Amino acid sequence: MFDSMLRQCHGLKAGVVTPPFLYGARSPLVAGIIRRNDEISDESKKVIEKSFFNRNPFLLDRVHVDAFEVVSDDSIHRAHDPTHLEAGVGITLTTSVKIGDREIPCAVVMNCLHVGVRNDFKKYHANQARLICQDFAIESVGVCGLVLSVGDDVISDRFRDISRIGRVHLTLEKKNADTQYAIEKISNEEKRDIFNRYLTFPNVQDSLETISLIDKSSDSVVCGISVVPGTDRFTDAFVTMDCPSGSERQMIQLLASKITTKRTAYLEFATSDKQNAKVFGEHDSMPLSAMPVGLTESEQAFIVRNPIVTSGMFHHLFDPLDYS
Repeated sequence: MFDSMLRQCHGLKAGVVTPPFLYGARSPLVAGIIRRNDEISDESKKVIEKSFFNRNPFLLDRVHVDAFEVVSDDSIHRAHDPTHLEAGVGITLTTSVKIGDREIPCAVVMNCLHVGVRNDFKKYHANQARLICQDFAIESVGVCGLVLSVGDDVISDRFRDISRIGRVHLTLEKKNADTQYAIEKISNEEKRDIFNRYLTFPNVQDSLETISLIDKSSDSVVCGISVVPGTDRFTDAFVTMDCPSGSERQMIQLLASKITTKRTAYLEFATSDKQNAKVFGEHDSMPLSAMPVGLTESEQAFIVRNPIVTSGMFHHLFDPLDYS
């Protein structure tokens, strides 16, 4: 599946030739052989398929995906054997981000993991992959763009933590679903108006279905939420001035209960959205760091000060698979 997904994203040639001994590139940033996309080892392909491709099919027609592997020099001669392989593998997404009225290239580094059953330096090898992914991401945005790196091991001091990606558990009540409220789909044009002061990923955000909760008595929008396709996850929650003060979380949970048949769900949001951070309180989170490339001072200030719409891009990172 990994090979077919990458060919779909990049138009790579069919068929994979097992890389021979020492096949790959070198970089002074890491102590190992660098391989990209179809060139990476079968074991790294399995890890990436489980941790990213199988869990984000909705992203694949919206972003450009590159996979990188750094095979340790100490294990390069036995890299074909998953028992002895010591490597790191990472994913970089290339898309666009809207800052104010301008849409610019954006590269996002995520899913940086260790590979190898007997890998004794897991964090080190994951960091090796992250270094290469970050270096590629910076190069890919060209002379003007934004590079994001999510996770606890952001290496370069050129990156600045700008937010945290949060996940909160929602308990959904079914038996007392309030008939005073109805649900209604929100168009992409309406979403752009709602999130015009947010940092957004327009290509991804437009692919999500966003639903609002309507108060029938006044025909007003109380709150809204977006559905991460193929999951029981939600993202991009918002409330309006018509939402009763103090009941914001209750209204969002009511809306979620009208969308899904499940009793529980998860909501992803960026803590730079102070309203959501206040509404949902305690939550799991991970840092999101940014590095601007060729941006004006006002655009950099926008990135630091304005909330971010995550569009469900990071939902899968909260449940890492165990590859040890």
